[in-house]
This record gives sequence, structure tokens and C-alpha cells, in this order.
Amino acid sequence: MAQTTLQSVIGLSLLAALGLLVASFRRKASLPAVLESLRIGRWHYLVCGCATAYFLSAQGHPFHQSGSLQRSLLAIGLTWVGFRAGLDFDLRQLRTLQKSTLTAELLRLTVTFLLVFTLCIALSTTLGEQLAIQSGASVVALIAASIAVSARLTGFISILAGRPTSPPAGPAAFAANPLALCFLGLLFPAVAPDEIRYLGPFLIVGYGPTLVVLLALGLLIGITVDFTLRAHRDALRCTILALAACAAFSGPSLQLNLPSIFIGFVGGVWVINTTVRKREFTERAEFASNLIEPLLMGLFGALLVQGLTTSAPDPATIIVVAISLALLRGVSRTVGEAASDLSVRKSSARLISEFTWRPMGRNSTAIVLQAAVLPVTFEDTGVLAALLLAVALSQAIVLPVKGEVRHRTRADSTHGEHA
Repeated sequence: MAQTTLQSVIGLSLLAALGLLVASFRRKASLPAVLESLRIGRWHYLVCGCATAYFLSAQGHPFHQSGSLQRSLLAIGLTWVGFRAGLDFDLRQLRTLQKSTLTAELLRLTVTFLLVFTLCIALSTTLGEQLAIQSGASVVALIAASIAVSARLTGFISILAGRPTSPPAGPAAFAANPLALCFLGLLFPAVAPDEIRYLGPFLIVGYGPTLVVLLALGLLIGITVDFTLRAHRDALRCTILALAACAAFSGPSLQLNLPSIFIGFVGGVWVINTTVRKREFTERAEFASNLIEPLLMGLFGALLVQGLTTSAPDPATIIVVAISLALLRGVSRTVGEAASDLSVRKSSARLISEFTWRPMGRNSTAIVLQAAVLPVTFEDTGVLAALLLAVALSQAIVLPVKGEVRHRTRADSTHGEHA
């Protein structure tokens, strides 16, 4: 066991070095639009992780074998990703919006979620065996519907320019990513297989107690970090302590088989709406995310290689399901946008197309990674590969953007989700 852990640590160190090497050799000139979009999504780190695991497994090292160390690291990273996403959801943004604008955005996103969830349930019953879904088809559908709601606010990738360009996002577009995480966290206790959980001497059974535990763990992260920000003035020290808090509370979520990304999200929402040091702490948290997210993508690449090695699903089925999910997301978002336009009595083909094909963001990738940690889908590498490929296809779509709405976006913008 000690030798396996040592070899896993060596593999992670090699993965980090390889990721830094790839980042350092990236051309300063603009990449083609598709490659630049995928680079923003950190897909090159996923490729590095796959290559590292394949190399180590070919040399006889057990790094490609999944275990508690890899799942623990994934849970810690996902808790931080959720925490960072929560920092982007300042409730003061809601006060500046008109009620009709917010209602229309929530309507189109809710319609998208319901359509994708319902159709994915039907798809999983048809192709469940080909995708190696052992259990938890409802959880898989919930994951697929959540990533369909999530979106990168940078919008289109112009085929006419080497850098991502986008039309300006709507005033309520920021609600997509928080709502996707809320759908995941609030509905997971309802769709997850019945399981008896113990938190110390307390028995946790049913939707209500499970949801209370989810919210309580998230609030504990938020209160801990808020206390840290009040007690320490050094932003770097506060960031390190926030990482430690996320690592500490990811343990109970992993033990109870709960989505740690939602727990971190609740903590982040609490912090950003209670602390007075918003800007300083958010900048440091963004710096930490630029270190954690590449390692998270690389580690998931290693786990994906492990799953595909032990039980190889049909590649054709994975590709078909990924394309179907990407198209299903587009159709569902079109219906949602049309329903929203009817409610406010306006219609615009350009606005519908912008909402329909706005690519998935890093939150979508993180939600797929969360599915890998949950035991109901941890061994179902076929469906994980299909979900991940659907996100990549969404981010690889290139569409022309009119010159009057063309805006350059920062390639390394905050959490990769903001224009």
C-alpha cells in the first residue's frame, strides 16, 4: 500500500511538471479559434493526465488504478471549484435586475433542464448497457441536465479571429452557472439511490436530512472562511486557510457520497455575501484556481484511462451519445428561449441562436468530474467519457460573430466563465 501511494505521488508530480511544461511552451501568438476555446477549457491538461497514466501503466506502475487517494484529491479539488463558483454569485447582482429579466432567464434555464433531464432518462434506459451504466441512471440524467444549463459567458468563438470573441452576455446570464449547481445539489438527494448514511451517531435517511447535511457542511465552510478573513489580514494566508477548510469538509462529503462541489458552492456564496474583502480575496482565489483546476483535469484524465483500460466501452456509442447530448442541449435551450420570449412578448432569431449555442464552461466539466466521485457512476466510464466529450464538442463549436458585437475576451478570465 505504501509503495502504491508513493508511486501515485510520483505520478501526480510528473503530471504537474508536464502540465507546467505544456503551459510554458504555449505559443504567444493567437491559436486557431477551436484550439483556443479548448485551451481555455484546460483540455490540454486532461490530455497530459491521460498520457501520464498510460505511460506509468505501460511501465508497470499502478497509478492507473483508481483508489481512495485519487478520489480524495478529486473531492478536495471539486470542493474548491464549487467554492470558487460561489464567489461569483453576489446576491447584490439580483437587486440590479428587473424582475421580468430575471424571470425570463430562470424560465429558459428551467425549461432546458427539464427537457434534457427527461430525454436523458429515456436515453439511459435505451443505451444503459452500451454505456456500462451499472446503477443510478437518474443521477446520470441529473448530471447531463446540469451541464446543459451551465454555460460559458464568453459565448461564441469566432471563426474569423484567432482569439475568442463574443456578443455581450445578457444582464441575467450569470444565473446559469449558479442555477446549474443548485439543480445538482438540491435534486441529488431526490434522485440518488436510497442509502443509509451515518454522520457520527446521527442517522441520515431521506431527502430532508440529506439536504440539511449538504447545506450545513457548506455553511460550515463559509463561516470558517469568513472567520479567517476577519482574523487575518494577509490575503495569501487567508487563501491557504480557505483551501484547508475545503479540504477538511470534503472528507464528510466523500464519506457520505454527497456532491462536494455543491457544498463548496454554498460556502462560497456565504463568504462573498458576508465579507467586506471581496475583491482582494477573489483575486487570490482566482490565482489558486489556476493551479488547482489543471491538476484536477489531469487527475481525471488518469482516472479515465484507468476506467477505459479495465472495461472498454464501445467508442461508437460514446461518440453518438456525446453528439446527441450536445444537439439535445441546443434544442432544449432553443425551446427554453422561445418560451421565455413568448412570456415577455419579444422574439429575436439572433438572441435565440446566441443562447442556444453558447458553449458549456468549466463548471460543466467540474460537474462531470463530480459524477466520477459519486459511487453510482464512478465505474461507469462509458457515460463519463460521453459526458466529457459532449462538453468538449460544445466548446469546439465555432460560429461567425457580427463585427458590431465582436468583443475580445480575456483568455484567462475569472474562473473561465466571465466575459
